[in-house]
This record gives sequence, structure tokens and C-alpha cells, in this order.
Amino acid sequence: MFRVLMVCTGNICRSPLAEGILSHLLRDAEPPILVESAGVAAPEGTPASQHAVSVAAGHGIDVSRHRSRQLTRSLLGSQDLVLTMEEHHRRHVAAMAPSLGDRVHGLTDFVSEGPRGIADPLGCDRLIYEETFDRLEKLLLKAAPEILEMAREKDSQAAGRGEG
Repeated sequence: MFRVLMVCTGNICRSPLAEGILSHLLRDAEPPILVESAGVAAPEGTPASQHAVSVAAGHGIDVSRHRSRQLTRSLLGSQDLVLTMEEHHRRHVAAMAPSLGDRVHGLTDFVSEGPRGIADPLGCDRLIYEETFDRLEKLLLKAAPEILEMAREKDSQAAGRGEG
């Protein structure tokens, strides 16, 4: 299975939204794609922010069961692609798991869409969360076909080795 990890700071706003959006976009993907999220400074087990939950629900995406988790080397080791919300997150991931190499990207860089980075809406009103959701959705709509192609390529390589 192809695995994508979305990374932000606390894993309660941006990355849960991105995880929900991308999971929704790729829900019928073949081969299946698992989308997860984590935070570089996340406490374990905190629910997604109230605004993240309500904004996502307004778009038909349920992130109400999300619980934050800390980014770990172990989690990174199983990922095929890591997409971060800001450049400092990308650098953090790259330092934790240098072996990931070109599998780590800032989301805006991955789709060549500026301005760089996704601002953290933590502590902001619902309107800012709506804007964050809209920006993430636009970026992930652009990223989804490339992610699906990467998953198909990995699946094809595995089948060629007799693994699939």
C-alpha cells in the first residue's frame, strides 16, 4: 500500500484537514493509498480543533475521530511520500529521516504553487479555517493525480518483483 504522511506542528489543524481532504479525494484509488498525519511538536491524543472539525464537516469530510500524534522516525520509515505544511517542517523531517531523500516535500513546492507554505490557523476564527481548507483542497486536488501515479508506479514495480 502506498503511504502518504501530512505533517504540521501540532497535528490538530492543518495536517488533519489535509489528511481528511486527500483521503476523501483518493478514497477509491487503485491501488489503495493510506493517508495519515503527524506533528513535529504534537501532544499525543489531542482531538482536531473545533473549527477544523466543523469546517471539514461542512465539506462532507469527517475528522472528528482524529487524534494528534507526534512525528517519529518509526512513522517516517514506512512512508512513501511526506508532505509538509511549511519549510521548517520539511527540514525537520529531512533531519529526522535523511534516508527519505526526495520523498519529502513542502506541499506548495510539491505542486509548484506559491506562496510557499500553509499558514497555521490555530487560534483564528472559522473564516480563517475555511480559507485554510480551501487552499489545502486546491493544492491537494492538484497533487492527487501525481500521488496516484506514484502509487501505481510503486504497485507496478512490486508486481514486477512478484510482491503484488
